[in-house]
Amino acid sequence: MSGGAVARLAKPKLRGHFRDALNKNLLYSGIGGGIAAVAYYFLQMVPHAKRREEYMSINPAKEFERLRDLGFFWSVPPKDPSKALYEWKKED
Repeated sequence: MSGGAVARLAKPKLRGHFRDALNKNLLYSGIGGGIAAVAYYFLQMVPHAKRREEYMSINPAKEFERLRDLGFFWSVPPKDPSKALYEWKKED
């Protein structure tokens, strides 16, 4: 080991290492949590709100008429039996 050909190692950080690591980890977890919250909002909540709005706009009377015309109900005859999915028979 002659002549300064060997590089000196940097001194280890002996004070404040835990605090610095904690601050770094809290920062990373906050950023990750924010990204997860934004992703959850746009991938889960926005489509759910659209589906809910669509569900709330359904007219029950119109839906009943549509299902009745398809012959879906056994107790209610369809208006036009030729378009019914099932054959309706009147009970005796």
